[in-house]
Amino acid sequence: MTILTQILSTSELEFPPRLLHFTVALSSAYVVFWIFRAFYRLTFHPLASFPGPKFAGASFWWLYQNEKDGHLEENLKALHQKYDTHILRIGPNELHIDDASVYDEIYSQKYRFMKDPDFYASFNAPNTIFSEGMPDPHRELRKIISPFFSKQRIVAVEPTIYAKVNLMFNKIREFKDQGAIHMYNAIRCLTVDFISEYSFGQSFSLLEDAKDLEFHPGILFAFDMSTEVVTTFRYFPILRQFSNLMPLSLMAFLSQKITKVKELKMALADAMSSFDKARADGQKFEHLPLFDPLSHMSKEYIEAESIDIMVAGSDTTATSLGYLVNAVLRNPDILQKLRAELDAGLPDKDANWPLLELEKFEYLTACIKETLRCAMPVPGRLPRVVPMPQPGTPPFIVDGKVIPPGSTVGISAQSVHHSESIWGLDSQVFKPERWLGPDSKQLEKFLVTFGKGGRQCLGINLAYAELRIAAAKLFRCLDMSLDSSMTKKDLNQLDHFASAYEGTGVRVFIRGERP
Repeated sequence: MTILTQILSTSELEFPPRLLHFTVALSSAYVVFWIFRAFYRLTFHPLASFPGPKFAGASFWWLYQNEKDGHLEENLKALHQKYDTHILRIGPNELHIDDASVYDEIYSQKYRFMKDPDFYASFNAPNTIFSEGMPDPHRELRKIISPFFSKQRIVAVEPTIYAKVNLMFNKIREFKDQGAIHMYNAIRCLTVDFISEYSFGQSFSLLEDAKDLEFHPGILFAFDMSTEVVTTFRYFPILRQFSNLMPLSLMAFLSQKITKVKELKMALADAMSSFDKARADGQKFEHLPLFDPLSHMSKEYIEAESIDIMVAGSDTTATSLGYLVNAVLRNPDILQKLRAELDAGLPDKDANWPLLELEKFEYLTACIKETLRCAMPVPGRLPRVVPMPQPGTPPFIVDGKVIPPGSTVGISAQSVHHSESIWGLDSQVFKPERWLGPDSKQLEKFLVTFGKGGRQCLGINLAYAELRIAAAKLFRCLDMSLDSSMTKKDLNQLDHFASAYEGTGVRVFIRGERP
């Protein structure tokens, strides 16, 4: 022990003075660099004159803190009002715009506002149809995938949609005496089961495996995390790289959220392997799986594209339908009108009504459009980079200010959908009647739930089909009432790129079946 004490007390084990000096100097240099960079950003940067919080202009940390809590758009709306401006500086090189009149200019292919590479890299899914920033590769991918989401194709797979909706309906019947049905989760199981079968030729069978009224298989948590970790990856890209390299066992020790995302990737890889084997064995599929024409692509691409399609094709629609159920049941007049239309047009409640017939139901369609306006699946901004103006064309101007080329800009669906100048003073109110008036066609161009132009979400026809069929089935066949024990937190929607409920989402009691 005496020898050990002598060894530990020797000067060789003391912190070397040169290393200490170097560490202090390096730390001081970084602090000085950070101060001078912040000073430049606030004083000489091309966006220095634009209004907004000083901390936002000096550092990305302000944006990260506001994004991670899921309430960024609400905070930005308050800041637009505080600074009395349509254009707000929210990052060192980023502006947030709430002027719907320039939406088409930013998001139209015509004007070549390219996707912000840093934002889309955070999804850890390079070169997918969602994240691909270059027009030509994106166009080629769209040619391959878009036929699977055409109106004609969706009508062709209508029986598969009904099979999943009817399975959900039967499960709700099975569990209805247990208490309040977790309707949001039930709908999520429905949409995951459909998009998995549509993509890989086999369903994840979440509805079949549901054991109780909560409808909560563990994989749904992985879907939640796949969008929630995006914010962390965006502002700490080194974590994104580590997550790709680390084994699952080590990642499980460091981050449960990222671990769940990796587990989801593994589940999708297994689904693709099963599809490849089934195809090699000559198995016949009810319809051509979406990933069949993509099977020649790299393993990395398939993995990335499968996550994009699974999340975009499931949780987004589920969030909307969950909102619709809650909104209609909270408004007796709306519920009565919807039931009256469905009862008159669908006398046989046990039939699988043709989708083309459901499209003719004006009030059902109005409820769906109003849902998509109020409960955007992707409520936040989709950043674009301002291009250099072409010869003979004016610069990009908002609020009388020229936006410097190279700046990142974005308009959120939430800003457009809640603009009082477009929708009136009741823009926050769920009001299907606004889609039945003489101005309804004019309002269509301001419904940007799925984006616009060449970058519009491919799943628009599928989303409308699922919403029409599921909503018609639920409100025509079931007598539902809201669970009065739901809290504000249960129904509070968070923006983690895709909308998610802070709590359980809508819960309903099934009082019986309607005649």
